[in-house]
Parts: sequence; structure tokens; C-alpha cells
Amino acid sequence: MGKGKSFVTPLCAIARRKFRIRNEFIREAMSECLGDTLVGTYAVGGAIQHFLQPGNDSIQPIFGALFGLMTAILISGGASGAHLNPAVTFGLALAGEISWLKVPLYWLAQILGAYFGAGIAVATYSWVAEQNGSSFSNFYPASVFSPVVDTPFANGILDQVVTTSILMLAVMAVIDQRNMGVPKHMIAFFFCLIVSGIAMCYGYNAGAVINPARDLGPRLMALTVGYSVDQIFTANGSHWWMVGIVGPIIGAVIGTIMYILLIGSHLDDLDEELEDGNVTKSNDNNINYYNNGFRKQRPEEFTQNIVTLNPPQENLPQFQQHKHPRNNQDFQIHARVEGDSSCDRKTNETAHEAKLKFGIRIVLRV
Repeated sequence: MGKGKSFVTPLCAIARRKFRIRNEFIREAMSECLGDTLVGTYAVGGAIQHFLQPGNDSIQPIFGALFGLMTAILISGGASGAHLNPAVTFGLALAGEISWLKVPLYWLAQILGAYFGAGIAVATYSWVAEQNGSSFSNFYPASVFSPVVDTPFANGILDQVVTTSILMLAVMAVIDQRNMGVPKHMIAFFFCLIVSGIAMCYGYNAGAVINPARDLGPRLMALTVGYSVDQIFTANGSHWWMVGIVGPIIGAVIGTIMYILLIGSHLDDLDEELEDGNVTKSNDNNINYYNNGFRKQRPEEFTQNIVTLNPPQENLPQFQQHKHPRNNQDFQIHARVEGDSSCDRKTNETAHEAKLKFGIRIVLRV
């Protein structure tokens, strides 16, 4: 990795000048498509390898798909939020985290990505079928693309509703910084653990799909390489393909509403706490916690009310009297300048943050 914080290499600088796309809809769609390409190729590739090596434990394709999910989140997260799942996109739109206008575009990109990913796995493993004098569709079972099981249709729907609602509860908790304040760099790891728990406990009924794109995209690729509609879309005379589409969407709606009604609507924002005078209240009723990404301390811990800066003296902001939010008493914000009057570019672009003893966060830019 480079020494600087910015990932702007000479090649990247050229690409930004020549090829950078300004339209956020297109940028995010490309990100979702690439992410689901990784999800699809890991999932189908893991299933194919498990078929070729039947002695492997069934946990092998599960972990393969989960590590693919982690990789996709790390790659696409900064560009589009790494939904990678039409059900998650629908739930976030319902919660107001994403515009409804983006939902159809995200869905299309996600399904296409999973389709392309399955195609990569097919191209990589097609030689085995050819070496055995057979076509891909005759050599590999249809289940390497998406689950085709004997579970009754209604039970499959129920399974997907339950598991996707659990997933959506976790998604809402992670993105809500008023809750546990999950660090950004840990999100991919936590989601890998969450999905692995679902797959290990509820994988028998419907293959722990919980993702319409991961389910439908590979099924469409199976049709492309020669599988019949009955092989890939039906099971026991039922339209089994609907299980991985309808169930997750319903589950995402339930999970989103459950979180908002049972958890999200009861978490206090910092502004609400100041208005109510509850600056010492903690969501865990015991220890310090994170609110909106900033650590909240007890009153006795607010002993440091000096902001240390190193700006030029002439750029030092003027501080005035302010009213205490509860008792209307005056208090003074103080700042101390250390060092000489010189200030390099790095210091000049740094935002200095501090929390005062009254729970107020200030940002000083010079």
C-alpha cells in the first residue's frame, strides 16, 4: 500500500480524468454489479467444487460463498454501500436509506452481476465435463447453480421470510450508528459471521439463499448453458424459483419494520438528549457507548475542555459566550495555541474535534 491516505496513483489519476463517471446512479450500479459478480462466482464455484470432491464437508461451499461475500463488501462498500441483495435494497429503501428511484437499477445490476459470476464459474470448470465427454448441463446437476430441493413450497417461503428478516435486522443495526457503532472496517467481517450463522442453522430448507439476485442470476445462467426450465425452476411440480425471490423480499420488509418499531425508534439522538437534559443517559445503562460515531462519556470524565491547535495566529477562530443548554448559564469555550505561527498543508486541512463537559461536539477548521 502507498504511504499516503489517498489512493491516487498516476494510473488512477489518468483514469479519473478520462473515464470517471459523474452520474451516481451509473457508478453505484457498476459497483453493485461487480460485487454480485464476485458473490455469484464464489457461490457457484464452491458448489461445483463440492460436487467434484464429494468427500469434502458440506461446510466448504458455505465458507467459500461467505468469503466471497466478504470480498464483495470490501470492494463495493465504499462506492454503493454493497447491498448486493435486492431484498436488502428494498428494505433500505423502505427505511428511507436509499431513494426508491435507485431500487430498479440496483436490482438489475445485482441480478446481472450474479449472472456474470455464475458464467465465470461455468467457464472455469467446463473443462471437467469436456474431459469426461459430456456437456456441462449433462455432467453437473442443476443444484450447483441454485438450490433445487424437496422442501414443500410453503415451508421454503417461511424459511426465507424468517432468515431474511434476521439478516435485515442485522443490516439495520449495523448502519444505525446510534446503536452499537460498528466500525466501518469491521462491517464485512460481521456480515460474514451473520450470514454464516444463518447458513449453518437454516441451510437445509432452501439452501440459505436470502438473496434474490444470487438465486435468480445463476438460474438464468443455467438456462443459458443448456438446462431445461423444469430442471432449474421447478421442484415437485411447484415454482420453486419463487421461494428465493418472494420470501426474501417479504422478510426484508418484516425485518426493517421490526427494527424501526422495536429498536430504532427508542434510541436517543445526541440532540434529543441535550434538549431533555439526559446527557448522562446511556443505552446500555452501565458503560460508555457510541452515539453517532462519537464516544459519549460520563460527566465526571469531561475534565478536558481545552482544544489544542497548531494554526497560524491570524486564522484562530474567535470564541464567544454560549448558553448552557439546561440551566442557561454562560460558559466559555477556550482554545490554546501551541508551537509557532507556521502551519503546513496537512495541519491546515485537519478538522480538530473536541467534546466539552456539557456533551457538545465542536469542529474547528483552519
